[in-house]
Amino acid sequence: MIKITKQLFLNTISCSTLGWHTKKNKEQGEELSIDAQFRIAEGNQIGELARKIFPNGKLISELRSETASLETKEVMQNSDIKHIFEATFIHENFVTKADVLRRNENGTWDLIEVKSSVKDDKKFIDDIAYTTMIIENCGVKIDKTFLYLVSKDFRLGMPLEKLFNPIEHTEEVKQKVQEFKAVADSVVKVLETENKPLNPIEFKCKKCDFFADCSGQEIKEHIFALPRISQKKYSELQNLGVDLIKDVPDSYKLTENQKIVRDSTKSNKVLIQSGLTQSLEQITFPAYYLDFETTKTAFPVFPETAPHTQILTQFSIHKCSSLGKVENHFDYLVETDKDYREELAKRLIQALGGEGSIVVYTNFEKTQINGLIKRFPHFTVELENIISRLVDLEKIIEKGIYHPKFYGSFSIKKTLPAFVPEMTYEGMAIGNGLDAMCIFAKMLQGTFPVDKIEQTRKDLLVYCKQDTLAMVKLHEAIYNLVNP
Repeated sequence: MIKITKQLFLNTISCSTLGWHTKKNKEQGEELSIDAQFRIAEGNQIGELARKIFPNGKLISELRSETASLETKEVMQNSDIKHIFEATFIHENFVTKADVLRRNENGTWDLIEVKSSVKDDKKFIDDIAYTTMIIENCGVKIDKTFLYLVSKDFRLGMPLEKLFNPIEHTEEVKQKVQEFKAVADSVVKVLETENKPLNPIEFKCKKCDFFADCSGQEIKEHIFALPRISQKKYSELQNLGVDLIKDVPDSYKLTENQKIVRDSTKSNKVLIQSGLTQSLEQITFPAYYLDFETTKTAFPVFPETAPHTQILTQFSIHKCSSLGKVENHFDYLVETDKDYREELAKRLIQALGGEGSIVVYTNFEKTQINGLIKRFPHFTVELENIISRLVDLEKIIEKGIYHPKFYGSFSIKKTLPAFVPEMTYEGMAIGNGLDAMCIFAKMLQGTFPVDKIEQTRKDLLVYCKQDTLAMVKLHEAIYNLVNP
């Protein structure tokens, strides 16, 4: 008999194909990404902290569902225990764990779902509703349901109760439970089949992790790649029988950016706008190519820092005396024993000098520098000088040039291979910013293997250096294309 967990159930009601893929990946023991592992670890950390604010509690620590459910039944009989953590329930194919069950004097229970997020979200209602449905199917009466989020107002040194922001969702959950009960049997049928369900492509598929392995397999020029395509436009194009960008009629109304993507895709040619040369001339030499990496944690690691605050951890700067001519490289990666952001700001100011363009990719660096100004106002003059010299290479590319191999995205992970195919992130120990963020967060939390820290710090520096060198090469390639 197939065992259906909360995530498997929710994925399946969202899309039967997604549910089927989720089940298969679990059966095959697919390894979780660094990001997924970190999110689970943070959720566990916040869950453990939540238990400390509920008195007279008992943790169901047994990992095997069947044994844990029996232990849960036994603990529920003990009226001295007011709170049960990780209470486990099994009903037919379905299994669930409750973060916190709170005993009421009238024999009912309140269900508390703990999340590491600071923002409420519709999907959390679904989480609570699934757990409520299974518990009530086991004959336990749930009275009220609550969501405990992390409070953005919490700071180190405050009482632990201040870490959480409780929100009642009883009525919304009751309604959702009825919806879930109506589809529970169909979920079982979908997951028991060996054949993958085939569904038409819908707008929600755009953000699905499985799209490339599902209906979108081998499709690189789907209309999803049109920049900022709305659900309305997607539906209109589907009604016209259009799936691929190259098939979008010339008469169909698109934004200017969308037209460029369509025309470039149809012609399989690089399209260059008239203002590109002028935009590139904004970059004056010596030019500094700057990239930041940040991290964030649900539970703050530094005083006067809110949960999930982005913390600058490193920078890389390539200094070029002229186009493509690297004169120097500067980098800095903070230590983890205290807050080094002020030291990072000092080194940043020193490395960037007083003149010449500072080339970035997206406005991320500007946002982070503004954050440094707010935190260290004594550096305002120097940091505002840096901001005044920023030039966003992504904006220049987005407004000035399009390559069919961008596939609708202006991310450097798409623009770089289109113009500098010999430069790649493949094979690098750390190959994306999300991994870098999660790895350094674990170092700050003291959960990263000590024997791997020295080499991993080197890997972090190498990754950030690759980002700034990528901007140097990309700038050079585009300039040479328009100035042969």
